[in-house]
Amino acid sequence: MLETEAGEAAAVEGLCPLASLSCKMRPQLPLQLEETVRTLNNLYAEVEKLGSQSYLEGCLACLTAYTIFLCMETHNEKVLKKIAKYIQEQNKKIYVPQGLLLTDPIEQGLRVVRNYHL
Repeated sequence: MLETEAGEAAAVEGLCPLASLSCKMRPQLPLQLEETVRTLNNLYAEVEKLGSQSYLEGCLACLTAYTIFLCMETHNEKVLKKIAKYIQEQNKKIYVPQGLLLTDPIEQGLRVVRNYHL
């Protein structure tokens, strides 16, 4: 959900924890926000993608009793940092100049994108 400055909630497409729910972006939301949410969805899809790197990380973790993670950053951690940086950049370039602040959905358990009116 997205909380607007008036305190009303708007559903955001793709940020639903349950695949059976049909979330839709309300048309009165700014196009810039819709593009930001679309990019966030793509980045979160990258986190969930299972590939050879994730498989290798899992194997190394088992072989080293998970001590490998003390000296190496996982694929998920790298992408989550990339997402945090993207949100920070979007706030700086787009939202803060308009008097808004977008928060990272990971802080809300991937349930909501909060947009605060400054």
